[in-house]
Amino acid sequence: MRAHKKISLGLALALALSLTAPALAAPAPVPQATLKVVCAANGRSPFSDVPSTHWGLDGILVAYEDGVMTGTYHNPNTGERQFSPAAPLTMAEWSVMLYRAWYADEPYAVAQENWWNREAEILSRHGIYSDIGTLSSIQFNGPASRTQMAVTIANLMRDKGITADAAKVETAKSQIADISDIFPMHQNAVATCWALGIINGTGGGKFDGNGNTERAAAATVYGRVKNVLAGAPSGGETPPVIPTPPTTVSPVGTMSSTRLNLGKNDIASHAPITDYWAQQPMEIRNISDRDSFNAACQTIKDSEMILTQGEITRGVNQYYNYAVVEKSSAATQANVDFAMQNLFGWSGDYGNYGTSYRFYNLRPLGSATTSAPRFAATIAQINANPDISDKEKAALCVKAVCEQIDYQVNGGASWSNGGKKGDCQSYEIMLNQLLSAAGIPSLNIGGTVAAGAHAWVQVKLDGTWYVMDGTITENNPSATVFTFAEHEAKYGYSGINDADMYKVARALVDAAYPAN
Repeated sequence: MRAHKKISLGLALALALSLTAPALAAPAPVPQATLKVVCAANGRSPFSDVPSTHWGLDGILVAYEDGVMTGTYHNPNTGERQFSPAAPLTMAEWSVMLYRAWYADEPYAVAQENWWNREAEILSRHGIYSDIGTLSSIQFNGPASRTQMAVTIANLMRDKGITADAAKVETAKSQIADISDIFPMHQNAVATCWALGIINGTGGGKFDGNGNTERAAAATVYGRVKNVLAGAPSGGETPPVIPTPPTTVSPVGTMSSTRLNLGKNDIASHAPITDYWAQQPMEIRNISDRDSFNAACQTIKDSEMILTQGEITRGVNQYYNYAVVEKSSAATQANVDFAMQNLFGWSGDYGNYGTSYRFYNLRPLGSATTSAPRFAATIAQINANPDISDKEKAALCVKAVCEQIDYQVNGGASWSNGGKKGDCQSYEIMLNQLLSAAGIPSLNIGGTVAAGAHAWVQVKLDGTWYVMDGTITENNPSATVFTFAEHEAKYGYSGINDADMYKVARALVDAAYPAN
């Protein structure tokens, strides 16, 4: 039987403060490997976006020194790091934090599917997600609510054999003004975190269980949990309220009542408003420009609005407020540009626009394409059967392409010209367009395989990315969908599917594409 420790809330505060390393004299140059420790010891921020006056710096330094939070961006050439202190913490990030802090000695038991699934599986085995969901139901890429954080903390304490004083938990319940807004099964966990000062209220005695936690505050919460599990008080003083100066509401993502002519002069007024980039794994952050990624995501999220409202001229909606960013020569922006140039979705073809500036647009499929007999008949069949899976829809699409054309090098067929002969590029683009009209996002992919140049499609079906290749289906009608590995083995190549621009394109779709 596991022995339980009981936490006293009256231990000396000095124990909690012992987490902060003592000040040191100005150090001599140190190796990069020890830089983070020196930064923490001197109270200097290793992050360019966390000034020394930031209220959460102490907590951020502790989380960084412990290796629990390493930041959202790192440029190995310049050494610059960013933390994104105001970005909302995701459940995936919170899960990885808990794993690194308290379960890092346990080996992974499942295959890696993304940057957090192995850590989450270990937490699940310890019951950390009890009462909030399962690995398949929790929205790991979405913000972690304050209630979710409280429940996982209470479950962590239970797993480590620690309980809070029951009387103080009951007292906390009477202090929380909105306790009735919290599900009964979660109230003890919330009251535990309140009583121990781990997660404070948001003002007026309210806990705000549905609210999100900024990354800076999450670092502070981590330090408090660390103290509690070490037998010290949480050090749970409420951080100061940082007043937000009034700002003009950004028009980005809305329709204007008048025609627009967006350009370089609109970069300041039309900066991206939502930081989708900060929610991406480090791999994607390192290969994509932050502003460009966020601008592209905004366009993708507003695809339906762009194509159904306003007026589109030369691929640009004249009334939609695109997010506008500075044009640069950086490879990270080029990856976003190429990603959008290769992406189809929501009855259109995405792209980029501008020379000394950049925004990302969506061009509707041409009427000559959508009215082609087999094209129109396939979409009608899909629309008449709304309950079929994405894979079933995709199979109808690729079979329609194969019924329309036969393989011939430089055949040049397209939906709009009605041609009957086409090569891999015809199969690719015709399939992209048909999938787009069916509401399924896809990428056109090209590269050199064992037999020479070839083109195919990556497509997101029922939440998973696959390869489709009309030239294969032409010869084997039952072969419609392949894993990346299956396609690579068939054509004798590697790495093309995971080129940086395609990784960024998939991340954009995963972050923003409606209903996918």
